[in-house]
Amino acid sequence: MILTNFIVDTGAVSVYLGQSDAERLGADYNQLIHSNKTIGGVGGRGESRLLKNALLLIPCEENKTMEASFPELNVLRNPEAEEKVERRKGQVRKIRVPAPNLIGVDFMVEQKATLALDFASRAGTLQIL
Repeated sequence: MILTNFIVDTGAVSVYLGQSDAERLGADYNQLIHSNKTIGGVGGRGESRLLKNALLLIPCEENKTMEASFPELNVLRNPEAEEKVERRKGQVRKIRVPAPNLIGVDFMVEQKATLALDFASRAGTLQIL
């Protein structure tokens, strides 16, 4: 079990676990089942593979936890963003930018979730009914 963060992405169709977090769970990305999905978004194009029988534990208010099980969970790899060049003070170095974990629309619809945004405080709340 690992503790990680997810981005609520209203432009994403599904839930995606980034490759680095899948590997922290012990999954070898190269051994996962190929998915036919090609992912495209602001960060570029990516590919996904399938992790079978995944269980997400989502912390809720009042120290409660919600379980969300997935027969197949998409594991996202973004080869275009894996190495970025950073230039600072005349020095050039390559840095690895891992694919993010995303909560997509299908999960929010299935869970009857609402997303409340407070632009003044730059905060948001995902409420799951």
